[in-house]
Amino acid sequence: MDHINVFTLHVIIYIVIIVRTHISTILLQPVSYYKNMKGKNTRSVLSEYIGRLYKLPSKHILFIKKICDDCHNASLVIDDIQDNSLYRRGKPTSHIVYGIPYSLNAGYLCAFKLLYTLPKDLKMHFNGSSYMHTETIREQILTCATQSIYEMHIGQGLDIYWSTYKITPSMQEYLDMIEKKTGTLFTYVNKLCSIIHPNVLSVLETENIHNGLKLLCYFFQIRDDYINITDTHVWKQKSICEDFDEYKQTYMIVLFYHNFDISQSVKDTFFSVFYKSNKTKHDKLQLLRILHEHEILSNTYQYLLSSIGNLKEVLRIPFLYNLLKVKAYQINELEEYLLQ
Repeated sequence: MDHINVFTLHVIIYIVIIVRTHISTILLQPVSYYKNMKGKNTRSVLSEYIGRLYKLPSKHILFIKKICDDCHNASLVIDDIQDNSLYRRGKPTSHIVYGIPYSLNAGYLCAFKLLYTLPKDLKMHFNGSSYMHTETIREQILTCATQSIYEMHIGQGLDIYWSTYKITPSMQEYLDMIEKKTGTLFTYVNKLCSIIHPNVLSVLETENIHNGLKLLCYFFQIRDDYINITDTHVWKQKSICEDFDEYKQTYMIVLFYHNFDISQSVKDTFFSVFYKSNKTKHDKLQLLRILHEHEILSNTYQYLLSSIGNLKEVLRIPFLYNLLKVKAYQINELEEYLLQ
């Protein structure tokens, strides 16, 4: 009888685990939808590179990659809802496919699941590791994950706030926002590796990696700002100058707004069109021409080229820079596309 009860109990536990796993899989479909899309894998490349610097074994690097990948894809689902984006990587965004309520819940569920399961996952993946033997280290990792999710939402919140209330921040405020919104997951990898395997790199080496990742997040976001309004390939995958439609306070808008060499009348003309709802192709062309005539677009391109040069000196990841190529815009090409 006891044997039967034990067997029955094991069956019940097995069924409960299967059911819970199945439910979790169903509820996270909007996030999994993005996982199955082919992206640039920037965070995976960084995790591999930084993990090797800290001499982490492959299985631990894979664990870090999974954490970053889950967190990133969850944030994309929420970002696309907040930005009302229609396309991601050339396909309909998650909330268009699954609906806003379902997708929003999946995005936050994925983040909460990460925080909830992280202590158990650490014990499972790092059990027996000489550098994961104390509860204090596990607590540090959980605190780091919680803080990172918080910082990402601060950055995203500022981005939304400025766009909603039509506020152009200072350049420093804009860069601070990028550090939180885009850079948090980059620097999180470095923090996580330094906690998991401390004393491998010097304090100076760790700080240099951190500063290099900050430079990378500036480049990464400003490149996205730039190609969003200057790359016809991006237009075909998403929509034409999507950031104009969302009143996004991008690097170029900040640069234009705070340029004292541009007359107030030109700025008034620009922003009267920029803040129009339902902008036409001709409206967008007018905005592009103004940015072109006052060298905002070309200055941004030169900034990106300079950033790549600086980054290659700090983060030696040639494969990454091949993924993040940037080309000079051609105003004639943009005009032709918008006038057709």
